[in-house]
Parts: sequence; structure tokens; C-alpha cells
Amino acid sequence: MGIAPIVAIPKLLQQYGLKKEDVNVWEINEAFVSQFAYCVEKLDLPMDKVNPNGGSVALAHPLGMTGVRLLATGLAELKRRDEDILCTSGMGAAALYINERRD
Repeated sequence: MGIAPIVAIPKLLQQYGLKKEDVNVWEINEAFVSQFAYCVEKLDLPMDKVNPNGGSVALAHPLGMTGVRLLATGLAELKRRDEDILCTSGMGAAALYINERRD
């Protein structure tokens, strides 16, 4: 579960015909810093795009709120950057959020 993003993220991107470079913001669960660091290193993600406003460790990782935290902070960051693609990963899964409406 902790290092599942290294499997889940490439599978998700392949399923939708995307590359890592297409993703504007990455929100990866970092309940344990060691697993987070391992995933970022193995996926070779640019740190300026990963959890740009801090992650679970910085925010005290409230119990049961991982998905909400990943989505809320990721979508807010996409809006701030005026970009379109967010990839979240945690608990053995990965998800893409794509802004199809440009408001």
C-alpha cells in the first residue's frame, strides 16, 4: 500500500495515453516520509510539482482525510497555477483530475 504509487501511477497514465510530463501537479500521500521519498525517486517526479503546498506530514495527516486532502489541495493548486491536470495517489490507487472547462 505505501509504495503502490510506483505501480498505480504508470498504469493510470498508460490507460489514458498520458506521460508524466503532461501532469501539472502531483499530490501523493506521504503518511510516512520514507515511502513518499521512495515513490518520488522511483517515479522520477519533479519536486516542484509534487505536493507543492506541503503534504500529510506538514498538515498532521488527519485520520480518514487522505483523499480529501489530496484532492482539495491539488485542485486549489491547479487553479492557482491556471493549469489542467492533477494526479493523486494514495492507499494503493491513483486518480486523474482533468479540468475540461476553462473558466
